[in-house]
Amino acid sequence: MVPIILALTHKNFMVPWHFMKEGLKSESTTAFEIGMGMPIWKFLEGHPVQSKLFNEEMAAETRLLTKTLFEDCKDTFQGLDSLVDVGGGNGTTIMAIYEAFPHIKCTLYDLPHVIANSRDHPSVEKVSGDMFKSVPTAQAILLKLILHDWTDEECVNILKRCKEAIPKETGKVIIVDVVLDEETTHELAKTRLVLDIDMMVSTGGRERTLDDWENLLKRAGFRSHKIRPIRAIQSVIEAFS
Repeated sequence: MVPIILALTHKNFMVPWHFMKEGLKSESTTAFEIGMGMPIWKFLEGHPVQSKLFNEEMAAETRLLTKTLFEDCKDTFQGLDSLVDVGGGNGTTIMAIYEAFPHIKCTLYDLPHVIANSRDHPSVEKVSGDMFKSVPTAQAILLKLILHDWTDEECVNILKRCKEAIPKETGKVIIVDVVLDEETTHELAKTRLVLDIDMMVSTGGRERTLDDWENLLKRAGFRSHKIRPIRAIQSVIEAFS
């Protein structure tokens, strides 16, 4: 939990919360951009210390999530021959996948400055690039805690690039993200709503309902999908080409 707490309470990441009012009034600018003078991704690119802290936070969250993910959704990864972790940060997730499923050819894909500071693993290929432009080809693409950072239009764009990278009949995109249910009394329901506010303040994205996810995946051209709750804040969504 330490990296998560350090990131959440870092002064630079606290500033945007003081600009929520201004962010709510704007249709095109986030509270982060108003408070820090630039979007969060541009800020992280130009501030290595904060970027490292952000990626360590994501890695810590991954370590909390991975065991549950593999136990509850082992069949999601069995039978795959290749997988690309898009926006995989420092490589914590893809390396855990390789250790659990060594038969899978694993690739880490992220922006150049992120890849430059990612961990090395002899069996994991590292590729730098922009997910809005292209995604390396594989049987499966993983988007873990990525799409909630972006608007619907941006998500459709990302999903289309992922769909282009997988086989038409046997490929799939594995999405690990929050699924909101306004009717639920689940113990994590309020935490999911807090994350929705966090996305609004920091990135301009949002958490999504079942209907929201169905709409995004249909717009991106996927023929079918299934959503599986796991013992975590997130759920696992498999979208089939």
